[in-house]
Amino acid sequence: MNNVYLQNNYLIVLFSFIFSFITTFLTVYPIKKVGYKFGFLDRLDSRKEYREEIVRIGGISIVSGLFISLFFTKFLIKSNLETELTYIIFFSFIFFLIGLSDDLLTIKPLPRLFFQIFFSFTALAFCSDLTFQLLNNFYFQDFNSQVFSLLGIFITVIWISGITNAINWTDGLDGLASFIAITIFTSLFFVFLHLNLFQYAIYSITLAGACYGFLFHNYRPASIIMGDGGSYFLGFNVAVLSLIASNNLYFQYPNKEIYTFLPLLLLAIPILDMLIVILTRISNLKSPFEPDRSHLHHRLLNLGFGYHKTIDTIIILNLIFSTITFVLISRYDFLFSSILLIVFLNLSVKKNFLVTFKDKLKK
Repeated sequence: MNNVYLQNNYLIVLFSFIFSFITTFLTVYPIKKVGYKFGFLDRLDSRKEYREEIVRIGGISIVSGLFISLFFTKFLIKSNLETELTYIIFFSFIFFLIGLSDDLLTIKPLPRLFFQIFFSFTALAFCSDLTFQLLNNFYFQDFNSQVFSLLGIFITVIWISGITNAINWTDGLDGLASFIAITIFTSLFFVFLHLNLFQYAIYSITLAGACYGFLFHNYRPASIIMGDGGSYFLGFNVAVLSLIASNNLYFQYPNKEIYTFLPLLLLAIPILDMLIVILTRISNLKSPFEPDRSHLHHRLLNLGFGYHKTIDTIIILNLIFSTITFVLISRYDFLFSSILLIVFLNLSVKKNFLVTFKDKLKK
């Protein structure tokens, strides 16, 4: 997408972000009422930082805000959504339902993992851009390209399921999963602009707006959490969109295989956190699915960082890897813009803008 096209459509970008932000923010109120009425509450335990029972179906507001915003944005762009993007939205909703079923009924980890793997594999049948493309070009002795294609499918399924759970595991501290998602989706927005994939860019910034609207209620002290429904929804989108961005970079620059590792860069912190947690649990002869306090945010809190420093540290770490991504694709203008936007959103929280705004609404 050239600069003239972007300048002529910057209002669409702004509308998508703001409208998603507002609709998500507003839909939280009725969701909280429903949650308290029917007892969809997250119970306090030793792993969690909030101090009272709070509604755990906040993912409904994120999904609702996003879909409402996309519905109206569709008329502004004056075209239908691309078929593959439509499939991605559909399967992200399936992942949301998997998580929401746990929020409502409390389902054991293994059945949830089974459904994640099953629908990840199903998504590959509809979305051709999802497999790791670098493996499709490998040949080694008697192995042909089909073997590596199958390997690519296997790795992609593990990738989608793994990243979905990695984002879910970051939701152990007020606002942390929302902050991480905002950082990643904002970075992906600029990457998709670089790739001239305008609809994917719009979708990414709309997701960021939904996360920011939810953050008004999820920032400490949180009055609602996104639950597995929200974190699975965001996790699936993070996994899939980062992979699509990586593959399209590889298609446009086939001689730069390093672009294939873009997803690993953008998601380095959630991935490392997940790997360390799993290895720690296994070394302690525990199930990888057994909850504990071995996550990065728990370790930082135990070191005495405190809530705000822990949030800031993890955001900065994510920003570092986002910076590396833009340096690799030589888009320093987008690097500056993404950091500026992410820092602004972060500072608006640190300066108690969200809390002040909520207090004014109550009055």
